[in-house]
Amino acid sequence: MDVKMQKKGDLGREMTITVPAGEVARMVNDRLEMIGRQAKIPGFRPGKVPANVLKQRYGAQVEQEVSQDIVSETMPKAFDNEKVMPAAQPRVEFGKFADGKDYTYTVSFEVLPEFTPKGYKDAKLTRQTAEASDKQIDEALERLAGSMRSFTTKKGKAAKGDMTVITAKGFDAKSGDELPGAVITKHSVEIGSGALIPGFEDGLIGKEASDKAFDIEVTFPKDYHAKDLAGVKARFNIELHEVKKAELPKIDDDFAKQFGAKDLADLKGKIAEQLNKDIEEASRQRLKRDLFDLVEKENKFALPDSMVDQEFQAIWRALMQDMQRSGVTFDQLDKSEDEMRAEHRKLAERRVRVGLVLAEIGKVEGVKVEADEVNAEIDRIASQFPGEQAERARQYYNSERGRQEIFGPIFENKVCDWIFEKAKISDKKVDADEILKELNS
Repeated sequence: MDVKMQKKGDLGREMTITVPAGEVARMVNDRLEMIGRQAKIPGFRPGKVPANVLKQRYGAQVEQEVSQDIVSETMPKAFDNEKVMPAAQPRVEFGKFADGKDYTYTVSFEVLPEFTPKGYKDAKLTRQTAEASDKQIDEALERLAGSMRSFTTKKGKAAKGDMTVITAKGFDAKSGDELPGAVITKHSVEIGSGALIPGFEDGLIGKEASDKAFDIEVTFPKDYHAKDLAGVKARFNIELHEVKKAELPKIDDDFAKQFGAKDLADLKGKIAEQLNKDIEEASRQRLKRDLFDLVEKENKFALPDSMVDQEFQAIWRALMQDMQRSGVTFDQLDKSEDEMRAEHRKLAERRVRVGLVLAEIGKVEGVKVEADEVNAEIDRIASQFPGEQAERARQYYNSERGRQEIFGPIFENKVCDWIFEKAKISDKKVDADEILKELNS
């Protein structure tokens, strides 16, 4: 095997790999013999088909299979010989077969940049600190009470927060034609929940169950899931059967016991403990983000386009899925698709740069992730699922791909911990709500 390496820019490389004709012929003959042992060709017994007949019938198939075998066998050896590691999946340009000739193919790829990480030793960082306030604990209690609310029939006008039971039939506001599928019967609607199209729930406010049928005019969103209704101006004829008022449970010791607490004081303590854990996690996220800002600023080097492309595609797919789930289109955003692509391309570059620097810091400083740490995290994740789902999760994360997904975050956290231990960190007390925003950013 002969390997020739050529530079293509800062990080681009092209290897030309040549395999001797004798080795190629051996692989072709081996493949033809294997096919010949099983091939059923009229006029010949299995295993007795002449090589020239096999080659005539299966030549194209054999060439394709041998090309793949040559690449899979020789490319890793070529990388080892040249002492290079591709940054991402290489692009292979297969060669052409010719009797008695060497087989030559090319591999294009990018290498990882060589650099010395900067800015992480004795880094100066500020850690935000806070404690859960009485107000936050009370708000959490109110949210719990809201989750346990009940509804009772009320007389009078429907208001925001009330539950209504309605029957509605939709018509095209212009033509008056009935809209297909725009019918609901004795359907429960909580006013203000946003469960129905914009404007519909507001149209129920001030109405009473004793009222005669009334109309509500609304416009279906342009990105409505039923394309026949998207953007249509509609008139809904409404029959209001019942109005129910929400009743919240009394927040006392009995209420607390429904959540496994001894009494209300105990429940408040548990809520405070969870809030403080959330605050601590949010503070750590902010500290990591500040560290990543520092790392990105201090370490400037060429990035492999292939890695950035790969990261961008992953980010963009996630964005498209989120937009599809929430029914949001680019027309509804304050940025164009091109602007969004440019913004997320920069995010991809940041992630690749920070990832490469953290990996190099971990290598330089001897940060390692032990198998036991990965196994413990797999157990933790699996414990969150019931029965067979837990076993399926365990099987997936024990695969090579799954373990890599677990390894990455553990390694990142361990490198960050190493840096934080050496860093000069000053604490700054702030409002807890300000820190908790980090969890939702």
